[in-house]
Order: sequence, then C-alpha cells, then structure tokens
Amino acid sequence: MKDLLLVKPLRLNTATQMYPPIGLGFLSAYLKKKGCSVEILDCDVKNISPQQFLRFVDLDQYRVIGFRLFTSDMDRTKKYLDLIKKSRNEIITVVGGPQVGSDPIDTLKYLQNADYGVYGEGESCMVEFLNALRNGELGKPKIIMNIPNLVWKSNGEYLLTPTKFEPDLDEIGAPDWDEINPSSYGAAVHGFFSQKLPTCPIIVTRGCPYKCTFCGSREITGYKVRSRDPDKVIKEIKYLKVHYGIQEFQIVDDNFTANRENVIHFCKALIDEKIDMPWNCPNGTRLDTLTDEMLKIMKESGCYEISVGIESGNQKILDSMKKGLTLQTIREKTDLINKHNIDIVGFIMVGYPLETTDTIEDSRKLALELPLKRVSLTRFSPFPGIPITEELIRKGKISKESMDYSKLSYMSWSYVPEDLTKMKLRWLFFKFFITFYSRPHIIFHNIKGIHSFKHFKLILRKVINFVFGI
Repeated sequence: MKDLLLVKPLRLNTATQMYPPIGLGFLSAYLKKKGCSVEILDCDVKNISPQQFLRFVDLDQYRVIGFRLFTSDMDRTKKYLDLIKKSRNEIITVVGGPQVGSDPIDTLKYLQNADYGVYGEGESCMVEFLNALRNGELGKPKIIMNIPNLVWKSNGEYLLTPTKFEPDLDEIGAPDWDEINPSSYGAAVHGFFSQKLPTCPIIVTRGCPYKCTFCGSREITGYKVRSRDPDKVIKEIKYLKVHYGIQEFQIVDDNFTANRENVIHFCKALIDEKIDMPWNCPNGTRLDTLTDEMLKIMKESGCYEISVGIESGNQKILDSMKKGLTLQTIREKTDLINKHNIDIVGFIMVGYPLETTDTIEDSRKLALELPLKRVSLTRFSPFPGIPITEELIRKGKISKESMDYSKLSYMSWSYVPEDLTKMKLRWLFFKFFITFYSRPHIIFHNIKGIHSFKHFKLILRKVINFVFGI
C-alpha cells in the first residue's frame, strides 16, 4: 500500500490550466526523500471527472488521498471526496493548496468529507502527518498538535496548528519531474505564447512581503522571500533539457526579482553554462524591483518577455489595493524594460471595488500609452480570506453565505462595483480588450508568436475565455 496519492482535480476550463502541477511536484520530491511512497494524478491530462475517478483509481492502494485545491475547484473536489468516502469511508482525505491557505476553516466546513486540510506549505506537514499515520499516532493530541500547518475538526471544533514555512528551499529540492512529466502537456504554456516548444515552468523563490489587498499569496507562501540556490536551479534546467527535451523555461514565481543578487547570479550561470534557452517571467513581476543592471543581464541570458503587475491606471485604485506603486514608477520601469528590448505583458485588473467607468478608462488609456506587447485583463474576484474580501464582508457588501465558489476566478464576473452594472462592466472590459489588440503592430507581433495551427486553436480558446469568461 502506498502512503499518498496527490490529485489535481479536473478543471472545467483547461485552456488556461494545462501545465504541470509544480507545487505537487515539490511535495512529492520531498516526501520521497523522507521515505514516503507517493504518486501524482493530474485529472486534466487524463480527463478524469469525479464520476470516473473510481474507475481509474484503486482506493485500496493508498492510505491517504490528497487534493490540490483552487477556489474554483471547490465544487468538483467536493464531488470527488463524496464519492471516495461513499466507496471507502476509512481512507483518509486531505486537501491543500491556495484555497485552504487563504481560508482553512471554511474550506473544511464546505468539504465535509475532507478529513484534514493543509494550509500554507505542505512539505513538513505531510512528512510528519504520514509518519504519525504509519506509527498509529495520528489520534494522539500531543502528536497531531505538533504537526505544522494542519487544520481538522475535533468534537465539533475546528483546530489549527502553528504555521511553518520551510526556511531552506534547497532542503525540499527540485520537483519530482518523473511524476509530473512535462512531456504530457504538449504545446501548453503558462500564458499565451512562447518562443520555443516544449516549455516548462520552474519556481526559484517562495514568499511575498507585499500587502496587495486582492491577493492571498502571503498567507500561502509566507511573508519572507526565500530563494533556491541558483546553481541548483541551473542543474534542474539541464535535467529538463536532456531528459524531456525542454526548449524553453518559464519562471512562474511571484517574486523572482525580489533578490537582485540571486537574479544576477542565476543569469550569469545561464550564460557561463551555455544553457542557450529562451525564458520568460509570465506570472507577474514587481516593477519596482527591476533595475537597469538586472534587466541587462536577464536579456543577455535569454529572457525575452516579462509580465508585470500594473493592476490599474488610476492612482486612487492603486492606493486602495495597497499595491505600493505610483503611475510614474509604472511608466519609468516599463520604459526601462523596453529599453532592453524585452517584451512586456501588463497585468491589469478590472472591476475592483471603488472602480467606476472613469477609473477603468484610466487603465485602458494607460495600457495604450505604455510599451506593452500584450495586456492580461483579469476580473476582480473576492476570493475567500484575502484582505479586500474580508473588508467587503465587514461592510456588508457581500456575505460568505452567498459565495459561489465555482464563479470565484479571474475568468468570471463574480463581483460588480456599486457604481457599475454587470452589463456596463462587460462592455468596458470588451472595449479595453478590442482597442488594445486591434492595433496593427500588436496584431502583427502576436501573429508572429503562433507556432502551429494547434497552437492557434489553443490561443483562440484562451482568448474566448478571457474575453467572455466562463
């Protein structure tokens, strides 16, 4: 019998989610290093719905089944858990991931058939959890209370153990790429485009010291930015190139550029080791961390594109978001990136509380003014546990009881500011998208990035999802 099956649930919208579950890869690698037996099942790759799960998985093979959970996965994951418990009630079920990190207790209240939740980082928690299970000590209060990052229900009360974030990311090591084989994901990329295929995501850092009200990253990965040894990341990239034929990598950290010395070390190593692979940062980079020296060596080492968190073209909205950016800094830093001939993708949010027609127009006009090659428009969503959601609940603008988890994503209109209607919001979003992408030089640039007809169809699906929502 194996200790653990880690599951990435099937998502309704695979157009934007078909890439390796790298977080599960880290967890698997660490657990195996500590002597645990682990398998990973990506239900997207094999198109396994909750109703089909028991045909693919022999429950008798596993002590524990764990699900990685985003907010929009809640309803489907509930179906998986209900079916598992109905078939074999004694199996232990665990949920983890961003949703649990942001809102651990309400997650377990909703997922009645989840025995435990892991909030925050899961590596140390799951090692101690599985050891306690194998030793028959999971029911002992002194043992379970010493397992970090754990939430569970006991005698009608929900209990949480203290939070722990792994101080040394090199102790975790590289992801278990054999379990999350990047070759299984075809032409999928994190974002829309790449210079070469196949690509693969990598993570170099964890942690976020910033206080953006619309994000729960600090609760999930901690306030302190911790970095992996750049030389070990280079070794991982070489492994991906040799064993899986990866031709491009994508750094999907929240704060890759937070540590200037590490970025420069990493880029110099890419050059010295003659890795000769294009790379980009598609997950949103802090503009105020970028320097001329950093961008110069990033370009020299193969970086061709950076996604940056702009979020709004209105200073009052930026201040309300606690973004810690000024419009002047946004203009100066995007000009600096452009000077180094690195393409820029701007992340801009539409529909944040306090938004009006005028503030959204400010964002649209700024996007047209800046040297952006693409703009990634996201819809504001009041995710559970994030600061702005808690504020909206306190003010009586929304309620926990009315939350529809299936609609809580950057792809859906789950909230409408007071001064707008949903129809008006949709129109402003559509106008923003069309006026940005209908310019000839933008059309030409993005057409050049299409690799094949298959890639074109994938992009078309993504565009339809981004413009019209789920």
